[in-house]
Parts: sequence; C-alpha cells; structure tokens
Amino acid sequence: MKKDLYSKSRKLFEGGGVRVDHETEKAVYFTVRGNEDEYSVILLSDGKHSCTCLYASIHADKEVLCSHICAAIAMTMFASRE
Repeated sequence: MKKDLYSKSRKLFEGGGVRVDHETEKAVYFTVRGNEDEYSVILLSDGKHSCTCLYASIHADKEVLCSHICAAIAMTMFASRE
C-alpha cells in the first residue's frame, strides 16, 4: 500500500499537479490536482497536515498521509533546495 501511495504522489508532483497557493510563517497552502478533482492541502510548520480528499476526510481523527499530502511535501522539499 505504501508503495502505491508514494508512486501516486510522485506522479502528481512530477506531472505538475501541485501548486503553492499561499505561504505564511505557520503554514503552506497547496492545490493538488488528483485523478478526479483538485484538493486543498495544508502543511503546518508544527508538522501537522490536512487534505480535503475523501480518504483524509474519513480519517480526519488520525494523522494520515494521502498521495496529495505526500505530493505537497515533495513540492516543499524541492522548493527548499532552490
């Protein structure tokens, strides 16, 4: 399952499906284009994160990683190297 998650998030990131919408000291806001729709992802500076996709919404009471969150993390890592 994790292999599928990372594979999908890599495709989203490398395919240009991740956009930074806004950045503050405490959070970075993204739009991630998935297979079916666009999702809003928030990465907080304290390490917490959220996504508006169905999987993340169903598991909102847990710290889950969906492919959209992983793709946004990849974007953050890439941007920090520039």
